[in-house]
Amino acid sequence: AVMFCIMDVSYSMGEVEKTISKKFFMLLHLFLQRRYKNIEVVFIRHHEVAEECDEETFFTKKETGGTIVSTAYDLTKKIIAERYSPSDWNIYIAQCSDGDNYSNDNDELNSLIRSMIDDVQFLAYLEIDQHPANAIYNVKSNLWETIEEVRHDYPQIEMHNIQDEKDILT
Repeated sequence: AVMFCIMDVSYSMGEVEKTISKKFFMLLHLFLQRRYKNIEVVFIRHHEVAEECDEETFFTKKETGGTIVSTAYDLTKKIIAERYSPSDWNIYIAQCSDGDNYSNDNDELNSLIRSMIDDVQFLAYLEIDQHPANAIYNVKSNLWETIEEVRHDYPQIEMHNIQDEKDILT
């Protein structure tokens, strides 16, 4: 199996969000290790552009600027095409974000996810929202709404909104 870890590293993703993300990715990796003998992990970080990187860079290097999520999915799709044929690999994608995305990127993101989702066993989207009022008033980010739109057609997509690291286990 191959597990793609995708994380927003733009300015709005602080240390709390990164710590929660790291714990989520570790738990998912442990789960997959119980099911598969060999697992490769691909780390993709993004802000306005995406890059594949090592684990240390993934969790420590911060960027400035905005967020264009489609760049991460475009890179994931290219890596799958180059190195991980769906006929030979079970593909898992996990994304952590605070929900920010340029609104003019949502159609491109929707299209990219739809173009690759049939080759994916599971896509997990974890939105880390440090604003309790959003949960009370059911406020959704534009990124949440974009992925949720795709999820209606694909049962292998799971989404969770959390506010605290203890929420990862629920």
